[in-house]
Amino acid sequence: MNINLLNILRSPISNEELHLEVFDERIESSVRIIISGLLIDIKAEKVYPIIDAVPIFFEFGFTHEFINEYSKHLSVIEKKYNLSISRRIINYNYSFSSEWKDYFKFNLNKTWGWTIEERVEQFFLETQIDPQDCRGKIILDAGCGNGQLTEKLTEYGATVIGLDFSQSVLFAEENRKLPNVHFLQGDIRSAPFSKDTFDIIISNGVLHHTSNTFKTFKEVSKLVKPNGRFYLWLYKKQDNFFRRNLFIPVIDFIRFFVSRSPIIIQKYAIYTYAFLSPYIGKLKPHQQNYSFSERIISSHDFLTCKWRHYHNPVEVASWFHACGFSNATLTHWDNPYGFGIIGTKKYLKYTPGVHYHKS
Repeated sequence: MNINLLNILRSPISNEELHLEVFDERIESSVRIIISGLLIDIKAEKVYPIIDAVPIFFEFGFTHEFINEYSKHLSVIEKKYNLSISRRIINYNYSFSSEWKDYFKFNLNKTWGWTIEERVEQFFLETQIDPQDCRGKIILDAGCGNGQLTEKLTEYGATVIGLDFSQSVLFAEENRKLPNVHFLQGDIRSAPFSKDTFDIIISNGVLHHTSNTFKTFKEVSKLVKPNGRFYLWLYKKQDNFFRRNLFIPVIDFIRFFVSRSPIIIQKYAIYTYAFLSPYIGKLKPHQQNYSFSERIISSHDFLTCKWRHYHNPVEVASWFHACGFSNATLTHWDNPYGFGIIGTKKYLKYTPGVHYHKS
C-alpha cells in the first residue's frame, strides 16, 4: 500500500480515519510502500489487514500465512488498542477470483477481446473527457478486475484506485509497474472512502453482479464529487426474441446451480462451455474469434457469478436523476450484451421533481 493512500481511505463502517500499524515495508521511488500491517478503526473496533501491499477491507480478511507470521504483532496491537482481533480466515472461493487468477496464469494481453490501448481509447470516448483533463484527478475503478486499465490511466497524471471484491487486486499489485496506482480489496457496496471523494468513477460490468444493482449504484454514486462523473456498463435486456426468451433464461438456470457448486464442478462447467462456445457463435456474438483461454475467462461471467441482472438505459437514467445527477447520456448501445451510460453529479435547478430548486 502506497502510504499516500492513507489520506483517502476511511473506515467502511464508521467513515472515520484509519490508524496504520506497519509490520513490513519498503521504499519505492522515494515512497513508502506498506507490505504488511493493519488499518484500525478505533471507533468501530475493526481491524483490516494489509497483505502483500493490498489493504483488505473485509471483516475477516486474514490468511493463515498472515496470522502465523504476525501473531506476536497482533497480540501487541490488541493490548495497545484494547481490541480483540478475530483470527477468522478469509474465504477466497469467489468466482471472479478464479477468473482473474486464470487470466494472469494464461498471460493474456486482451480483456474481453480488447487490448489495453483499445480500452484506454474507449475510456476517453465513454467518459467524454480529454486525456489532458485527467491530470490531478482522482479516479476510482469500481470493480477493477485485472487492474490493467486502472494502472494505465495513471500515465495521464491521475491518481487511480482499483477496488475489487476478488483476489484480482493481489495479482494486479504483484504485476504493478507504475507508482501512482492503488489496489485494494473490498465491497463496492461499502467502499472505504468518504462521500464526494472522486472526480471520476468507472464501473465496467460490475454492478449487475451484486444482489441489487440500484442499491449498489446508490452507494457508489455517493463517492462522486459535485460536478464529477460516473460511468458504468451494464448487461442489457435483450432485444432479440430468441436470446431474451430462450438462450439467456437457459444460461441463467444453469448458472444458478453452477455458481453454488464446489469449485471443481465450476471448473469443469467453465471448460466445457468454453469448448462448446465456438459452435454456438450465433447465440454468443463476437466470441467465436476468441482464443480458448479467452473463452475460459469469459465463461466465468456466464456460469459462476451468483447474481447477474439485466437493465435498460431508461431505467438507469432514472437512477442517475434520483441520486443527484444530471445529463445521463447513453454512450453506446451496439454491444450485443450491454450498454454504457454516464452522468454528471449536478442538480438540475429548474427541473420539477426531487431536485427542484436544489443547488
